[in-house]
Amino acid sequence: MSEKIHPENPSLLDSLKELLIKPQKFFKENIKTDFQDMPFFEAVIFIFFLSKGINRLEKVLTKSAYWSGNYNDSFFATDWMFYWVLVVVAWVIAWYIYLLIWSWFYNLRIKWSKWEDSPLLAKKIYLYSWFFVALIAVLITIWDTIFYSSPIEVYNFEGTLSTFVDYVEIFLSILLIVALYHSVYISYKSVMIVKGINKFRAMIWFTILPIIIYTAWIIILIISLSSL
Repeated sequence: MSEKIHPENPSLLDSLKELLIKPQKFFKENIKTDFQDMPFFEAVIFIFFLSKGINRLEKVLTKSAYWSGNYNDSFFATDWMFYWVLVVVAWVIAWYIYLLIWSWFYNLRIKWSKWEDSPLLAKKIYLYSWFFVALIAVLITIWDTIFYSSPIEVYNFEGTLSTFVDYVEIFLSILLIVALYHSVYISYKSVMIVKGINKFRAMIWFTILPIIIYTAWIIILIISLSSL
């Protein structure tokens, strides 16, 4: 029976800085760490799936407005309490679906890059590479909850808001886009930690294609919102 390997416990700030700036080193130090013993694991799990719940409701709101021209068609659009209850429900559902399906697809991309099959490591990289994106998405929603009376007001841009609130909203939105592209950097650097991976294929699957997809998604989102 193999011995469990646990790295020394760095501070939370050090772990965050390492994941942000030196993701390759971060995963090298934790490649054999038990999943639940990864640095700030509970926070990663909670924030990641909370953001997925938020993302799901945002899609419902956007589709409702796009097809009907009115966000009021979404039954949770006028009540933040109901919105957050649904986010938690979606969190529970997302826990199983995303971890099962998307980590499987992530591992498949690793295999296509001529790397050994490694579902556990794929889950680690997938969750942690999205941490900063998820964190900012949750912060934006918390900010909106504080300064907007309802979810619908965020999209209709109604109500009297201070310039400071508007600037923070714009700043966080830009930061979210930056974090989205930075997740590509974390992901690519992380999958390079094991010898034998085909760098060219990894570049395609973990850098080029994600950048193309994210850019297309942002453009489509901007066009859709501008047409409302």
